Amino acid sequence: RALEPDTKAGLHERLADLLYRSELRRREHSASNLELLVENLKAAETLGRHPSPEGVARSALAELWLGRADEAIPHLIPLLSAELSPETRDAIVAALVDAVQERTLAPDEVRSLLNELLEMPQLGAAVAWWAIHTAVDRALEQGDTAAARDVVENFGDALSSSDLEGYRRHLDAVVAFAERRVDDAYPGAWRVESWIPHRPRDAEALDR
Repeated sequence: RALEPDTKAGLHERLADLLYRSELRRREHSASNLELLVENLKAAETLGRHPSPEGVARSALAELWLGRADEAIPHLIPLLSAELSPETRDAIVAALVDAVQERTLAPDEVRSLLNELLEMPQLGAAVAWWAIHTAVDRALEQGDTAAARDVVENFGDALSSSDLEGYRRHLDAVVAFAERRVDDAYPGAWRVESWIPHRPRDAEALDR
């Protein structure tokens, strides 16, 4: 007796889930597994399953891991505000961080991504620091000191705890130099230098 379409769709989703969880743990991905993952998610959709945000995210991550960044990234950025499993959200953030560092995104895509990241309520300290200083760096590269100052003023509070205050002061000093406010920049830079020996012991993740 032939299986009902809904049962078939469930089997495709289950296989896709197993493949995804296997690839999530790999440092070097298996292209054949990723192709199967995408195929099974598409087969489940063809059989009537409406793709969930988690499914869309997994498919987009598979495409990204296959080297198809242009196809995957436009789908990943909007998913940051969707309901996703913690491991999938972390995988998306890591993938997008890599994309920005490798400069595979257009400037407007970078700005959109950074804004999305900085609006996330439970953004980790390392990602918050990376997103803020990257946004500042990109604005200053374009000669837009007002935009750089806006990033620090609007999002710098994420770095205002005692453990992270030096990172906020560093950005204040960088922007002040760019604004030619040298008298304001030097004291901030000096305070950062005096803070460095007392920074968090686990700060290696912030040094990027």
